[in-house]
Amino acid sequence: MDGNSTPSQATQEMSKILPRNVQFDFDIEMEKYWYGGNALMTAWMCALSSMFPPGEKEFIRSIRAFENQVTDPALQRDIKGFIGQEGFHQLNHKRVNIYVEEKTGLKITAMEQQVSNNIRDMLKAGGFSDAQLLASTVCMEHITAIMGEWMLSNQEMVQPAPAIFRDLILWHGVEELEHKSVAFDVFMQCVGDKKMLRRVMVATTFGFCLSLLRMQLKLLWWERKMPSLKDLWGTFTFNFGKHGVIRHVFKPYFAFFKKDFHPNNTDESTLIAEWESDYPELAGSQQ
Repeated sequence: MDGNSTPSQATQEMSKILPRNVQFDFDIEMEKYWYGGNALMTAWMCALSSMFPPGEKEFIRSIRAFENQVTDPALQRDIKGFIGQEGFHQLNHKRVNIYVEEKTGLKITAMEQQVSNNIRDMLKAGGFSDAQLLASTVCMEHITAIMGEWMLSNQEMVQPAPAIFRDLILWHGVEELEHKSVAFDVFMQCVGDKKMLRRVMVATTFGFCLSLLRMQLKLLWWERKMPSLKDLWGTFTFNFGKHGVIRHVFKPYFAFFKKDFHPNNTDESTLIAEWESDYPELAGSQQ
């Protein structure tokens, strides 16, 4: 899809958003530092997974705050699909987090609870409007979508993870791409302030990266684990190597700041179809 596609055209061309209640194999063995023996990368992935259950819950809440203002029937259907998919993301990350903690002793659920407490306190303080909170969801949906596209395009980068976690994040990445435009379309129909989106994206990116780094280091501190030089080099390669995540998402991240930005200006349907072909047992788990 070219960069001149309008949101209405993009919405019409978007595939249906179907929630999948995937089932994972909860009978596998895993090492403590299960991402190829790299303690730093294992902690990063644990920290990321710990953010999803409370984060997805807030994404759903922020959309529901505007749901009654949406009049477009297609977008109303997409909102239901979005809520269904995010609900299963919340549930299954929680399930896998508990399992990984049981197998490795890494305190993922404690980090997950901290994220939940931080979001609860933020909402209780009332320092942000519903429009700002929805804008933050739009920004996080863009970040998770471009990360999902990176994972599906470079699956060798997630191969060191055990099957249960690899299946989890690839499935999650696919569904982030499927519903990548929903929060944006709700925001534009109900708020329509792109300048706010750009401002919030800067703050959201900074907060997300800082929180992820803080939890990653906290997990290692709890384990009294000092990363090795090999861990540090592996983490650098993961982020900045030829197929590294930061190197890959740099350009699509900054596309968000263009005046004509819409999530559906790019088409990842081929990646989604390839995943459905490679993982039919997960792709067919539609509820």
